[in-house]
Amino acid sequence: HEGPWSSLLGIAGIPAEAEELGVGRALALALRTGVRLHLRRLSTAASLGMVAAARRAGLDLTAEVTAAHALFVDADCAAFDPAFKLEPPLRPAADRDAVAAALRSGVVDALVSGHVPASAMAKNVPFAEATFGAATLPWYSATAFSPVECPPARAVALLAEGPARIADLTDRQGGPVVAGRPANLTVFDPEAVWAAGPETAVSRTATTPFAGRTLRGRARHTLVDGTAVVICSEAQQ
Repeated sequence: HEGPWSSLLGIAGIPAEAEELGVGRALALALRTGVRLHLRRLSTAASLGMVAAARRAGLDLTAEVTAAHALFVDADCAAFDPAFKLEPPLRPAADRDAVAAALRSGVVDALVSGHVPASAMAKNVPFAEATFGAATLPWYSATAFSPVECPPARAVALLAEGPARIADLTDRQGGPVVAGRPANLTVFDPEAVWAAGPETAVSRTATTPFAGRTLRGRARHTLVDGTAVVICSEAQQ
């Protein structure tokens, strides 16, 4: 993020306006044409404010944010750890707080992982030279429960119902658990407390900003068409 921290660290930053101008243009074109619009990976308070205003104006609009942008801030880059070099960049605390508030209030429709794993070769270099991205998929769903503190029904909407609706998959995903529907299910324990890091990842990359964080909420098992495809062992409990 272009701001005091990028100046202090001597790193070229990406300004908030780079995102906000794009969001404003997309909203204006959608309002003029009447198309359905989905906005990905929003990261600033101003972007989210524009989304809220567009909803009030009746625009057919959905939006998403990533777990990292609800948890981390640009100051986390002070250690020059490339795990925090993400796209869009991590923003100041006011933007981070706006992302978390938008998740709780319903301004956004989905919480996404933002999972862009990068090889060790691409990350074990100076911050400015490192590629964007990190592994986030194993841990992102816990963010809805802590620290964002969404009620369980809201967390399910963000993690399952909203994404299925955006992708037009509601006939198979994200719907109610009732007889006759495909049993595509995740067994999720909202009270599980566990440590994030490479040792709890199902990923070939160990680079993640979540390393060292204590999280609450964990996916235990996964079923596809009623068949268990992932079963968490006792050792992983």
